[in-house]
Amino acid sequence: MMQKKILIIEEEQSVASVHWEFLTQNGFLVSHVSSRKEALSELNDTKKRVDLLLIKIGTRNAGFETAKEIQTRDSIPTLFLISDDIIGLDEKWQNLSCFGILSHDVSISVLIASINMALRQHARSLEQETKMKVLEEKSNLIESILDCSGDFIFVKDRELRTILCNEMVAKSVGRTRKELYGHNDLENGAALELVKGNPAKGIRGWEEDDKEALSGKIVRNSSDYVYTDGKVHIYDSIKRPLRNEENEIIGILGISRDITEQRRSEELLKESETKYRSLFNEMTNGLALHEVILDADGLPIDYKLLSINPAFETIIGKNRELLIGKSVNEVMPALYAERFYEYGNVALNGKSIKFESFIQELGKYISTIVYSYQKGFFATIIEDITENKKFELELQDTIKSRNLLLKEFQHRVKNNLISISMLLGIQLDHLSENNEARRAILNSKLRINSISAIYDQLTYSDNLEKVDLQLYIKDLVKSTLDTFTTGNVEMHFLESSESIELDLSQTIPLGLIINELLTNAIKYAYPKDKKGAVQIHIEKSGERLTIGIFDDGIGLPPEFKLEEATSMGLNLVYLLAGQLGASLEMINQNGTKFSLQMKLDS
Repeated sequence: MMQKKILIIEEEQSVASVHWEFLTQNGFLVSHVSSRKEALSELNDTKKRVDLLLIKIGTRNAGFETAKEIQTRDSIPTLFLISDDIIGLDEKWQNLSCFGILSHDVSISVLIASINMALRQHARSLEQETKMKVLEEKSNLIESILDCSGDFIFVKDRELRTILCNEMVAKSVGRTRKELYGHNDLENGAALELVKGNPAKGIRGWEEDDKEALSGKIVRNSSDYVYTDGKVHIYDSIKRPLRNEENEIIGILGISRDITEQRRSEELLKESETKYRSLFNEMTNGLALHEVILDADGLPIDYKLLSINPAFETIIGKNRELLIGKSVNEVMPALYAERFYEYGNVALNGKSIKFESFIQELGKYISTIVYSYQKGFFATIIEDITENKKFELELQDTIKSRNLLLKEFQHRVKNNLISISMLLGIQLDHLSENNEARRAILNSKLRINSISAIYDQLTYSDNLEKVDLQLYIKDLVKSTLDTFTTGNVEMHFLESSESIELDLSQTIPLGLIINELLTNAIKYAYPKDKKGAVQIHIEKSGERLTIGIFDDGIGLPPEFKLEEATSMGLNLVYLLAGQLGASLEMINQNGTKFSLQMKLDS
């Protein structure tokens, strides 16, 4: 065992020598200094170890100052030897660590015993400090580990005082951990109703759960209330007893998790489910949920009914108890037979389909929408459209009958117009070429032919209300050229790239205008067999239609004004353009150019 070294601080050499001799005889290593300076020098020597200080306090009290200075820098156990005549000892010992005070003439045996006792006490103190340091390090490590959790973690003793917790707990009450340790929840600032409970608000109270845990039970509470940041939070808490090595309960461990958002989500989900269930049950369309049954190759072979709403029951005429959990091939194959594999494609690929079909077994027309809400599952929304379908078929029959009547009417109108044209033709055969009446009858015949061409097109068309304007103009040009067989005038028709369809209210006046302008060009623009060309141009731009009729003939007199025309033909053109709400422009240059612009009916 290593010898203990004692440093004697004594001004009188003779006294120190006596102590030195006896201590050496008892197995101690002894050094002696006579002043504070020598003592500090001795302690500053790192090679010299000192286990105990033996300081003599004389009448000048110098030893007190020496002890104070040493103890501020070194932790060395100290014994004091004092004279009986020293006064004011209480004040002198303040702020000094002392392991014993002995009389300066104490016996050697008492001195040796006191030294050994001081060394043992100091060793125990050092051991306790080491244990406390290790304990503090372990506590810090545990706190660091607990801080890694986002949950509230805490330990309470049997008096329900907090002895350990993580930072989450401390932050929730706005304090440090050290401030919480050793105090109960109320002392740590928790609300009274949270600790003791409040039945009116449905708050059980922490203390009741803590006491149950102290009785040996594991307590779970998923509606624990905590005030955090001034707001009420709901926690899921579990508390269990802590036992020592003798299996005695020494406290409780608690873990609490904030489930406020989870609880809100659950409430929203519950509310959503209630709304969905209400919609599911109250909707007038039938709704059924299905799961696909696949064979070994992953191909659909059947579909299981998972759920149906009341409307679905009504439409198919079967009770849900007979359908739920059953395969469609087992309970109602007719409803699914027509597009059996398409349902599987929807469930597996996610592309929705919509169709209508007549189900012979039900005697009903059914409109069906199929969509997948999860892979391997699909929903069908069905609607009984039998009445609508009957009405649609009746309407189609009515339209068909109306169209037949309209075609018959148009056919008769066309025949009547042809009859009138033929009568006028017979009349023409009895009139001379230069007869004024002949010219009037010929013009009338051309006008009738222009109207007749419209009804002729309608007779052979599926559309009984619209006329293909460009096709009509082609026929009109051909008819006009056939009427005037002079052969000196060519006609050129420049079509629009867009299809143009007009109703009768616009086509008839427009046809009469084109007929008059073409007739005038052929009859008057090229006298004495002069050759020339008439160009008809049609263009559609949005809702605007432009028709141009240009000839390269002799033109009209310079003073001519369309609105002052006296001839019946041009006067008719001017009036019909006004009826159509069209603008009509005439340019008398290098022939005659007529340009008509009008708005198309939508």
